[in-house]
Amino acid sequence: MHIVSILIVVSLKASYNSIVIDSKNIEMKQVCQRFKALGDPTRLQILALLADEKRCVCDLQTNINVPANLLSHHLKVLRDTGLVEATKRGRWIDYSLNRPTVASLKEYLPPSLEQAGIEQLLVCGSIGVGA
Repeated sequence: MHIVSILIVVSLKASYNSIVIDSKNIEMKQVCQRFKALGDPTRLQILALLADEKRCVCDLQTNINVPANLLSHHLKVLRDTGLVEATKRGRWIDYSLNRPTVASLKEYLPPSLEQAGIEQLLVCGSIGVGA
């Protein structure tokens, strides 16, 4: 009887450890997808515009020189990764920077990069708009 309870505890502990590892893998996949989304110049321009204020698609369209369907695609990628939030306002959709999510990416950077000023990039402080 005692051996059975030990086996159950060991089995439960192994299951818990695999759940923790799986959740960390899921979190790491999300982080990787966010960094991948930041790898596109158009998306960086969008984030730079949203760093100042909430904007509708028409505002973004006038400041970013890409076709409407491509802008829509980039916004979808940014929404899907959680970097940008969308709020419906009547027939308009306003987009804003998800600041906590963007700021959380800093914890995945090596300290040497953060000291080099990369954290400014993550808050869109040094990204040129319209470049």
